[in-house]
Amino acid sequence: RFRYIRNFHPERPYLQTNRYKQARYPTLWAMKKMHAEGELNDVQARFLADERPEEELYDLAKDPHETINLADSSAYQSILKQMRGRLDGWLRRIDDTDPAPVDSAVVEHYREKMKRIFGERVEQRRERWGLPAKK
Repeated sequence: RFRYIRNFHPERPYLQTNRYKQARYPTLWAMKKMHAEGELNDVQARFLADERPEEELYDLAKDPHETINLADSSAYQSILKQMRGRLDGWLRRIDDTDPAPVDSAVVEHYREKMKRIFGERVEQRRERWGLPAKK
């Protein structure tokens, strides 16, 4: 009935950079433009937020679209604690208690590859939608 999400990197945005999507999905640009102009409601704007909460808890019976995060609600703390414990136990069982750091050289290789493949099209879309260039 409940969905628990632990964001191990809450400093990362919901919508992480994906040059393929930026080059191929016009809806993404429409949403970015609407976000920049303050035209999205709270639920829509959350998708474009710069960071995520550390934990999310949703009651799928009452909120099947996961729009109301109950993790900070005092009424759901016992469920949150139970779900947190289940995840922690599972991570211990599969020996996933210390995620390996990402090799920055590998990350940079693929970042540059995506820029080469999709960079020009991404910039064309950015200009078409009237959005400022990335810094």
